[in-house]
Amino acid sequence: MTNQNKVVFLDAEEFYQKLEFILDEKIKINNTNNHFSNNETEKLLKRKDIIKIFDISYPTLDKWMKTGQIPFNKIGRKVTFKKSDVDKIIEGGLK
Repeated sequence: MTNQNKVVFLDAEEFYQKLEFILDEKIKINNTNNHFSNNETEKLLKRKDIIKIFDISYPTLDKWMKTGQIPFNKIGRKVTFKKSDVDKIIEGGLK
């Protein structure tokens, strides 16, 4: 049996959903494989998690990100936040 390539047509929404799923899986694998100095895996939070934690809107979060008030990582269109960074902000407040 030979491997055959398949062509699949997706609309933009389906494409971004599949891309987000793939990135989520890569982040999970990365979290599993990365060990930090305290031998714990760093937990990553999504934008929706930050919005719930701080009870803010998406535009406010975007402003915080642009002004450097909250550190973040970006892989393609996927934005994540280290839980440890968020905990530091909660403990010390935003500057």
